[in-house]
Amino acid sequence: MIVYRNFPLETVNPTVDRALIMVHGAQRNGDGYFSTAMAAAAATGNLLNTIVIAPAFRGREGRGCNDTVQPGELYWSCQGWNAGLPAVEDKSVNSFTAMDRILALLNNKTRFPKLKSIVVAGHSGGGQFMQRYAAMNRIEETIDIPVRYVVANPSSYVYLDSKRPPTGASCTPEGKCQGAFGPYSDRTNCTTYNNYRYGLESLVGYAEQVGAETIRKQFPLRNVTYLIGDLDALPDSDLDKSCPANAQGINRRERGLNFWNYIQAEYHATHKLVVVPRCGHNASCVFTASAGAKVLFPPVSK
Repeated sequence: MIVYRNFPLETVNPTVDRALIMVHGAQRNGDGYFSTAMAAAAATGNLLNTIVIAPAFRGREGRGCNDTVQPGELYWSCQGWNAGLPAVEDKSVNSFTAMDRILALLNNKTRFPKLKSIVVAGHSGGGQFMQRYAAMNRIEETIDIPVRYVVANPSSYVYLDSKRPPTGASCTPEGKCQGAFGPYSDRTNCTTYNNYRYGLESLVGYAEQVGAETIRKQFPLRNVTYLIGDLDALPDSDLDKSCPANAQGINRRERGLNFWNYIQAEYHATHKLVVVPRCGHNASCVFTASAGAKVLFPPVSK
């Protein structure tokens, strides 16, 4: 698969001490997200000491995608890439194992002897990828470098059990919700609301290999930050409007606040939340604004 990067992955680099992996959204424009990640690195003064990587998950099967694919290049169904499903013509590889491979490359101390931090981030469809990958990847415990996950403005989340926010209720960035989480009130009409990609029933792909019990144990313990655009509250053509998604809230901002409050209250996670002022559903705004850039590149204590 094609990977955009500012330094080679195959040669020794004695200078970089940070890595930022940025996953594109539903348009699968890895080049555009690479530019956004580079801009965030430049804005924080980290351009020369950071290896920036942006994989391109091509889509050719399903409604709404028909990417050009080079001979031998992996590609996925239009939505399968952000759920850890197998590549269309090579079932032995799925999109999450591809990300595992990138992390393994970065963990090579011979090639990157000074690397001390890996940040894996995604926005919109890439935010869906990142939240699921943070919940279920099996490589974090096998590498020596700390990994942080940044989940920005996804259209839906994978919940760890059958609980959902009360219908019509909302949660706040201060950790307060109107009512307790419980079984979805319209579950009789929305019988698939807890199936994977939205929950841990009927698991497939990478998620099935890991299993629901392991996912529930490891996800709350991982270093996750949710970036939510304060203005990302309008419906658009890419917003998931299915009944399982609507069970999580009416728009991306509400769904993000609901999920963060849920994972704190129900699983005692220490995940962080950052609401980015004056940003809607726009990756460049969210990641290059001061609040978002500081999440990608926190100041190093001296």
